[in-house]
Amino acid sequence: MDKNEISEEVSTTPIIKDIERLFVRGFKSLRWLVVSIFTWIWQFLNFAMKYAVILFIAGILGGVLGFFSTELFPRKYASSMILKLNVDAKSQLENDISYFNALISKQENTILSQLFDITPEEAGSLVKFELFAASDYVEKIYGLNEIYKSIDTSLVKVIDIEQLASMNDPIFSNRFKITIQATNEHIFSKLEKPLMAYLERSDELKLLLSAGQKSLNFQREVYLKEMQAIDTLSNYMNKALLANSENASQGDNETFVMLGGEASKNRPVNAIDLQDKYILYAQKIAKIDLSIQEYKSIYFVNSHLNPYGEKIGYGAYKRALMGAFLLFCTTCFVIYLVRTRKKLN
Repeated sequence: MDKNEISEEVSTTPIIKDIERLFVRGFKSLRWLVVSIFTWIWQFLNFAMKYAVILFIAGILGGVLGFFSTELFPRKYASSMILKLNVDAKSQLENDISYFNALISKQENTILSQLFDITPEEAGSLVKFELFAASDYVEKIYGLNEIYKSIDTSLVKVIDIEQLASMNDPIFSNRFKITIQATNEHIFSKLEKPLMAYLERSDELKLLLSAGQKSLNFQREVYLKEMQAIDTLSNYMNKALLANSENASQGDNETFVMLGGEASKNRPVNAIDLQDKYILYAQKIAKIDLSIQEYKSIYFVNSHLNPYGEKIGYGAYKRALMGAFLLFCTTCFVIYLVRTRKKLN
């Protein structure tokens, strides 16, 4: 036999034997696990049959307790709304939400009923108010861009963009989500109108809103005047073009208008340039009109409250199943401990 073949056989044989040992050990471990599981199941069934009456009573009692636990711990419901801030009212909004939660924690149901125009019993069903920043990725990037405009370039280099973009910090948000939790699912249909009336009560915020409205209207008037000027200039160019076409006998008859004061800084503007500017100003006016509609109130409601709310946690039937399971397992554990203690004694 060739020496190469002998050395190859000698080198591969231990590897094959190791693989065989691994398969054998794995099979034995799997068999032990399966046998152990079936043994435990059989022992548990024998244990359950021996104490079937006690375990049955424990399961029924746990189910009853879980079903009627809603009387002590009522099921909660939640409803959310999203507000867009037209003025800088973040701090005031946070303070108002904290005030509502303070009234709830102190059980000031009379004050809550007056604030939200509901009965004291309905006010008592309120659990808490929550406020979250509802900014999307684009809004965060826009906020970061505004920050970069106001800081030094050397400071920009040390800012972690990914970290700031991933943060749900209110400083980067102009929209906020208010979540209301209550034990009465029908109360949400009554809360939105009085809630918005209370949030917009501030005279200082109303002054800021009025200033913002005046600014938008002023911008709109400026763009309208620019569009009127373009109309006038377009009419003049059309008349000049008609006059040149009637008098000229040859050559290029395209008419240009020189805009600006110094000739070195001027460039010819034709009818296409004027039309592009007209369309641009029209688009800006359309955006301003949309903003004016949103600026009718301090908070623009992007999403209204769900009148019936969303269920939170487990209902009576799920609590009954969980209660039966927990008390059943607890009883099994207690019986096992008692049996073990007797054996040791």
